[in-house]
Amino acid sequence: MPGKIRDDDIIQIRESSDLVEVISAYVNLKKTGRIFKGLCPFHKEKTPSFVVDPQKQLFHCFGCGEGGDVYTFLMKSENLDFIEAVEVLAAKMGHKITYDLPKNKAAASKKEKMIKANSLARRYFAHILSETESGKKARDYLAQRGIEADSIASFGIGYAPANGRALMEFLIKKGFNHKDLLSGGLLTESERGTLDLFRNRVMFPIFNLKGDVIAFGGRILGDAFPKYINTPETELFHKGSTLYNLGYAKNEIARSGKALVVEGYTDVIILHQAGAKNVVATLGTALTAEHLSLLSRFTERVVLVFDSDKAGMAAAERGLELLGQSKVDLFVANLTKNMDPAEFITQLGADEFNRSIEAAIPLAEYCIKRILQKHDLKDASGRNRAIKAALSIISGIDSSLAREEYLGRLADMFGLSYEALLGELKKIKKKYDISKSVDLEVVLGAQDRCEREALKVIIQHHDLAMEAVLALSEDLFAVEANRRAYSAISKAGVKNLLPTSLIDSVSDESLKRLLTALAVEEIMAEAEDLPNHFRDILVWLKDFHLERQINRFKHELKKVDTTQEKDKADAFFKELIKLEKERRELKKSII
Repeated sequence: MPGKIRDDDIIQIRESSDLVEVISAYVNLKKTGRIFKGLCPFHKEKTPSFVVDPQKQLFHCFGCGEGGDVYTFLMKSENLDFIEAVEVLAAKMGHKITYDLPKNKAAASKKEKMIKANSLARRYFAHILSETESGKKARDYLAQRGIEADSIASFGIGYAPANGRALMEFLIKKGFNHKDLLSGGLLTESERGTLDLFRNRVMFPIFNLKGDVIAFGGRILGDAFPKYINTPETELFHKGSTLYNLGYAKNEIARSGKALVVEGYTDVIILHQAGAKNVVATLGTALTAEHLSLLSRFTERVVLVFDSDKAGMAAAERGLELLGQSKVDLFVANLTKNMDPAEFITQLGADEFNRSIEAAIPLAEYCIKRILQKHDLKDASGRNRAIKAALSIISGIDSSLAREEYLGRLADMFGLSYEALLGELKKIKKKYDISKSVDLEVVLGAQDRCEREALKVIIQHHDLAMEAVLALSEDLFAVEANRRAYSAISKAGVKNLLPTSLIDSVSDESLKRLLTALAVEEIMAEAEDLPNHFRDILVWLKDFHLERQINRFKHELKKVDTTQEKDKADAFFKELIKLEKERRELKKSII
């Protein structure tokens, strides 16, 4: 790896880039005044809430909250780390990056070492499988599962011998040490000392989108437990954001318009052999929002093709938590006969499998049907529980048209009026429409709006920043998030209030998103009226602060026994009178 990119290059590339041009490759942007708007690429929406500010070189979505600079956009859009995003942007601009080169080999990238070790391990496992006698039982197992020689080669399948030190000895001869191999997840510590993590297992290498081996999955030969293990979490590998075979399946996913998600390596390989090239698998974990974000780069339709047993059905139902969190539509294919996908396509053929995929139903519909099957619909209490459970699912559906359709179906099924079910639905706490609204004037309270206006003035107008910081204090901010934003501004100092510098100065992601939003949100005043606008905001914030103090004293006064604690009551009355007078004088300055 070349080394660390110099800070000067990072800043120059960002400042020289055209954020509108970069984002326009992904989003259809339309100019609205000084900003650009479009449909957010990170969540499903019908009304544009995604804003790009070319002057500040920042983007923000008022629907899902994502935001940042050009590097943030590339990282989220292309699933890149920060260094990769800088390198991709530099290549697009023709900018030659200057690296601070490591002084010696020991200072080279830890990730680079891990990738190299994994690559050598893959070749070693493949050699043991195909070229040695100890690999025969693994070859027999693969043949029995119907995995062909071409698939063994193309998927890089191998075998980890039962000898607990074979891979370790091989890699140490190649220049690696125990520490490197332990941190990379290839070795493990046990009562017997340091051993290979994978022993007597058929090995399935796991690749990233660039084709690097980042981890392995191993299937035990025999009846030992656990049957499957994966590389533990490392700097390269995170199960919740990695899908098996996505690097090879992505083009076919894009071409076919859908991704099939299964639960096992073997399912992927057998389906691939039968002609289904758009298949990926989770890696021993439930489907996550990160998985869907990855898939959304290639398709808007994801079909869950899990086993038709109870575990598979439960896995599909867990996908309910992801409704509305991604711009992909989730469907479930119903595989009958209690078969897993590999068994289904092997026994019933590709045509029958394809028919099941085409007949896949929306995840919400699948889960509602499952709920109705679990309850005794002849019993009144069973019917009520089923209806409430179904309404809970419907409340999480992103599309208002789909919600209306499901409500109508439920009403017809139970002989109830649509209006009655709609009334029950409104009682459920998941108020998706409100939480997704981009009309900040409606959603935010007066206190919050004033606080945000003050913060926007500080961030967006340096000429007023000094006056603003001197005039404000943390106790004027009642909303916790805004108070944290003001604290970050105070710590950064007025000289470092360039939006990108301010955002870079904080590490908390939620605070970064808030500061980005404040940097691009429109201030509710024209430029020439800005000084007066800010002074009005300051007056209102002080008024809100006084109101809170007055209410607190009134609350405390109610708890005082005026006959027994006359002095205390008098002190409270005097303070209340003082605060009320101060508030009246303050309000005169507004009029």
